[in-house]
Amino acid sequence: SIFADGVYLGLGFDGGESVSTSRSIGNFGNIGADIDVEAEIDMDAFIGTFGAGYRFHETSRTNLSFVGGVRYLYIDLDVDVKTEGNAELELLGQQFTRAFEAQTNIDESDSNWDAIIGLQGSTKINDDWTFLYYGDIGTGDSDLTWQASVGVSYAFENFDLTLRYRHMDFDFDSNAALDELTVSGPQVGIVFTF
Repeated sequence: SIFADGVYLGLGFDGGESVSTSRSIGNFGNIGADIDVEAEIDMDAFIGTFGAGYRFHETSRTNLSFVGGVRYLYIDLDVDVKTEGNAELELLGQQFTRAFEAQTNIDESDSNWDAIIGLQGSTKINDDWTFLYYGDIGTGDSDLTWQASVGVSYAFENFDLTLRYRHMDFDFDSNAALDELTVSGPQVGIVFTF
């Protein structure tokens, strides 16, 4: 068998926070700051898994296949952070104030490829219901990537309706800007068999 699977992620955050802090420096006075932070974060990602399988076990109830292939990950990250505020120092009865402002922008994209191997299977519960399971693990540009899913399938006359839960994980180099990416959630699908 051959297979392809694609996942698109579009994530965003836009918001701000205000913080006030003050500390005593003993009998000498106080030091503090009022800080406003506004951030806008946009991340787009595509995950594609491409592979082939070989069925090594088949009975009237259970099918098991070895799978192998590649997983591709593309991430585009855009971060804008604006910080402004006032730093205040009260020292020996004198008041000192200084305004500050900083802007940070990160706009980076990266991609990586990983080789994967795994196991795919199905076990019939009865004529209508089937238990589905899949797992793979791999490495390459990532330190480690893995995926697992479990679910059930209900057979109609011309197609099967499936419901699964899937978890996918990437571990990257600890020096990278993003050291881990985890994607998980339910899936609903239709399977046509030729």
